[in-house]
Amino acid sequence: SFYRTYLGSSKQPVMGLHMRGTDKFVHPKVDPERYVLRAKNFVEKNKGGKLFLATDDTSYFNMMKNTFNSSVISRPTLRTK
Repeated sequence: SFYRTYLGSSKQPVMGLHMRGTDKFVHPKVDPERYVLRAKNFVEKNKGGKLFLATDDTSYFNMMKNTFNSSVISRPTLRTK
């Protein structure tokens, strides 16, 4: 299954992040640094934990991947530039 293949065992902690970017226009966007701070806190407290990232925004995806490397798991999808 996708979960076992990319996220590991059911004992491994996973934090889900839905970073709305280009489709967020009715309400103000959440500052991406807020996600980074919470994700850092999670990773520090949960060694080996994974971050499941859902986003339509390429810049958000790249920022999280560059910051957290292999901790970030995401499904392949069309993202804006």
